Amino acid sequence: ADQARLLRQMESTAKVYEVKLVLDVARFGDDPLWQNGSLHFQALNIPWYSTTSHGQIVSNFLKKVKMPYDQILEIVGVDTGPLEDLLHDGKMSNSSREQITWLEQTLALTSNNW
Repeated sequence: ADQARLLRQMESTAKVYEVKLVLDVARFGDDPLWQNGSLHFQALNIPWYSTTSHGQIVSNFLKKVKMPYDQILEIVGVDTGPLEDLLHDGKMSNSSREQITWLEQTLALTSNNW
């Protein structure tokens, strides 16, 4: 019930402010808001971006949003799940290596000075 109410409020807000995207930075893959919200917002034709791991799927993204005055907001989303082993025990797994490579390549493609 609370989740349905939250989704209705998000829908109202999205319409009032002409939302162009939703960015979900949930920590856990079993986040029910992500599961229901991403489907709900699909009907509104609003993309829902998430950095949450879903099973074995790693979701990274680079989204460029046009802003006023010819500015561009670049949002880089990185699923940090594959990097946890590296942080905890210092071991570099294939998925950790792939994440780091993806991040380096993606940042090189952006116009910002990271």
